[in-house]
Amino acid sequence: MAISVSCDSCGKRLNVRDELIGKKVKCPSCKTVFAVPGVGGGGAAIRVRKQVKEKGAKVSISWGFVMMIAGAVLVVGSVVAIVFGPVRAKKEWEPMAEKAVSDVTDVVERGLQVHMTNIGLYNPRVDRSPPTVHEVHMLWDMLVMGLPEHIRFKGTTNEGEYTGTYNTQTQEVVAEVEIGGAVVAGSGEAHKHGDTKIKVNGSMKDGDLKVWVDGKKAEFPAPKTKPTRPDRGTVLPIAPGL
Repeated sequence: MAISVSCDSCGKRLNVRDELIGKKVKCPSCKTVFAVPGVGGGGAAIRVRKQVKEKGAKVSISWGFVMMIAGAVLVVGSVVAIVFGPVRAKKEWEPMAEKAVSDVTDVVERGLQVHMTNIGLYNPRVDRSPPTVHEVHMLWDMLVMGLPEHIRFKGTTNEGEYTGTYNTQTQEVVAEVEIGGAVVAGSGEAHKHGDTKIKVNGSMKDGDLKVWVDGKKAEFPAPKTKPTRPDRGTVLPIAPGL
């Protein structure tokens, strides 16, 4: 504890330790030596409270507010990611979606019809109902951040179901097609799956459809023609009497 005393000569107040009561001290101002008086004894000494430095004010953090800010940042980030990811990818896909469905239909139908012809289950010159694609479903992934190179698809024909991928860069169709199944048109699935599958791939570019079935180019067999009788020349009738 400290006490405050006045110099006997110049009256300047000094703060000294209370252990110095009754002892002599020198005034730093006038250099006069005087005895430190006691406190409460009619002297000029008074007690002084020790000044304590106040610590800096504490900052209280509200975790609820922090979580609210973090949630807002997460929401904004998610919206930005969606706009510049899946939404942009879907806009890139939409202009080519119609052609993709058409290409899948053409490639799968051509492969199916040629294969059925080669195994004797379809004759394009006689049968009025060729093997046909009933539907095509392009399976778009909503979480993609850019236009994918391959987009999956599935669908049905009158022989069963088929699945595959469409290449958005090369426009090539690759599919596995069931043979020997049964489908009710519009049902979206086979009520009897085919017992075999063929691999069909191909593309339609500039109106030129090229298809392969199990690695072999899919072409309808050339129609058989009846042999013609050889031309033996014209025989003139013989005049009677000659």
